[in-house]
Amino acid sequence: MIRRRALLLGTLAATGCEASGGAAAGGTPAASGSAPAAPADLPAGNAVRLRDASGSGASNYPLRLGRPFVAGEIAGAPQAVIGGMPVPTQADIKTRWPDGSVQHAILSFVVPHIPVSGSVTVAFANQPAVAATPTDRAALLDPALDFDAVMELTRDGKTQSASARTMLQNGDAVAWCQGAIAPTFVLADHSAARRYDIGPSARRPVRPIFHVTFWPALHKVHVRAIAENSNTETLEDIVYDVTLTAGLAKPDAVFRQEAVAHYAATRWTRSFWIGGAPESRIDIDHNLAYLARTKAFPNYDTSLRVPETALARDYTMWTARPKGLYGEGLWTKYMPSTGGRDDLGHQPAWVTRWLYTGDHRMFEITSGQAELAAAWPVHVREGNQAKRFDAAHQVPAIGRVLSVYARPSLWIFDARFTPRPEDAVPIEGPRIMSARGMSAGEWVDDGAHQADAFSALYVLTGDYYAFEQMQIWAGTYACKYDPSFKSTPPYGVHGSGVIWDQVRGNGWVLRNRVNAAYWSPDGTPEKAYFTTLIDDAIAFWEGAVGIEGTRFTHTRTWSDGDSIRGYHSPLHVFSEHGIGGGDPVDTTKAKMCYSPWMQNFFTFELAVAREKGYPTGPLLSYLAVALTGQFKDPEAYPFANVARYRIPTRRIDGTLIASWPEALAAVTEKTRDMRVWTLQNFNVGDGYPAYAYATTAMLTNEPGGAFAYGWMRDNAYTPFRSLYAQNPKWAILPRS
Repeated sequence: MIRRRALLLGTLAATGCEASGGAAAGGTPAASGSAPAAPADLPAGNAVRLRDASGSGASNYPLRLGRPFVAGEIAGAPQAVIGGMPVPTQADIKTRWPDGSVQHAILSFVVPHIPVSGSVTVAFANQPAVAATPTDRAALLDPALDFDAVMELTRDGKTQSASARTMLQNGDAVAWCQGAIAPTFVLADHSAARRYDIGPSARRPVRPIFHVTFWPALHKVHVRAIAENSNTETLEDIVYDVTLTAGLAKPDAVFRQEAVAHYAATRWTRSFWIGGAPESRIDIDHNLAYLARTKAFPNYDTSLRVPETALARDYTMWTARPKGLYGEGLWTKYMPSTGGRDDLGHQPAWVTRWLYTGDHRMFEITSGQAELAAAWPVHVREGNQAKRFDAAHQVPAIGRVLSVYARPSLWIFDARFTPRPEDAVPIEGPRIMSARGMSAGEWVDDGAHQADAFSALYVLTGDYYAFEQMQIWAGTYACKYDPSFKSTPPYGVHGSGVIWDQVRGNGWVLRNRVNAAYWSPDGTPEKAYFTTLIDDAIAFWEGAVGIEGTRFTHTRTWSDGDSIRGYHSPLHVFSEHGIGGGDPVDTTKAKMCYSPWMQNFFTFELAVAREKGYPTGPLLSYLAVALTGQFKDPEAYPFANVARYRIPTRRIDGTLIASWPEALAAVTEKTRDMRVWTLQNFNVGDGYPAYAYATTAMLTNEPGGAFAYGWMRDNAYTPFRSLYAQNPKWAILPRS
């Protein structure tokens, strides 16, 4: 049996996942028939559709899906149903709703047949949930599976290697999915022993990790290899040549790259199959209308149809972009770059187009972009065995993501604050990145332009890499803010999850933290940890704007927000900033302003968090007034002004502006020319009207929200639906 190392993977060691994978009654008949190139809508219920886009069809197609479910639908465990007949299904249940029904599960099954240029619809039914059966290691090491994967790093003629097979033989394996159909193991050693760490320096900063999924009945193995330079105790920049080989009897080099500059706090990954890869040109329509009902995703307008021209344009750009290790793909490597772009929003544009279509090209982009996103230097894993992860200091932190309780005074990679020595995370040796200039096209992160590269990929595929990336980014960004926000002097003496970024950054970092909490498996320390950090952020923000009467009122973190960042705007603006040289504000009348579009981002993400059950409601209601309050008197304040870049907030004498008409009187153009409004509306991906429209769609239950939404719908959405079909990032409808 697989031996579980107690310190191998913090999250995995305590997942307590359930699995169900017995043979289904009735057998597994092959699906037959054909479907048009553009199939009709899926039924309103819970089903997905697989469509052959290769022109060759597929038989015995191994399928792994992540699947969210509506509360109350699946009491035990989900089972795939094809052609009205149940299919043997391995169901690894990661989270359940409060009523005990399945909320999210990872499903593995074999689709008998996908017709040439045709389709198969997969529905889901309930089956009994059974305890996970540990997988027999000897069966996975059977030479018939030809399983091994080796990572080789070479520098100055010296080669070091790590073998996935050796890790499995040694028991350095933790199950992510269990059952007879497709067990998945994470192979690594995150203990203080670091038995497999390699690299061309005495610190051995590279940690080889393998995620391995066995399909024994098909004699196939899927392998993801990861090289991680993330250990808090060994960070340094290094350069090496890398080779990945696959197979036991006759190892085959499946990947090579020379002179890889592996920066500290980054990872890279590549995946491959042993025993033959299944057809990749299969479109999988995950049924976005159903997904919205589960609250896993916002309520997108699923009546839109993304045109082929938009998909082809994306794929053409993707195929032309650098995609080797540390290649940028479609990313803007210098994340703080200003201006609208496809990756900014609740989901990147390519992810949204994948959600709408299930197109295999959009999936290739989504998964490829998620892999390349590991190049941002935000990947840090605790390596000190004395550290503790949780507030009670009971859970070992080693092997887990960064924790504010393990290193409370840390402002990671920021020289503006000196942490206590025991909290510091140094990068040793000369920096490759800094020698080139961090703003000169290198991988530089920030909160204000942070994308969500991983959540949709994890939710719909169950990929452990995407799951852990969510946790790593959220963990590191909990340590990215000034520790002086966490208490009055002496600073940084208690762990706290305060987020204080640009207003838009508050929204994006909250979004990624909510995803890490919401999708972490039930009963894990990480789920409890990130949930607590969400509470910290909300408490600080409520204190900053003076909200009282909630469970956070006058707590230590609420009081920190009130004393450090207190700002109580009559307009319900969250925070203000200075007036820039190009801002359309009359500096003889006003001295401060705010960016309404940034606050719209923040408000939108607070609304999404509320949908997922987090206590953002009071703060959301407070900030909603700053948007809905602009829809009161069209004569004194024309509604098109909702799409302004800047709006004044403070008079020249330092007192706060108290009404929208007064704010309008302090801008350099008194009314927004409707021609400008229309031109902005053409930019449905990154125009200020689009941001305001989507946010009003989330506020229809707030006072004045329904009217604001109706006006925005009629003036900023309905006339431009054909454009939203091409880029539906903000094509949101109110929930009924």
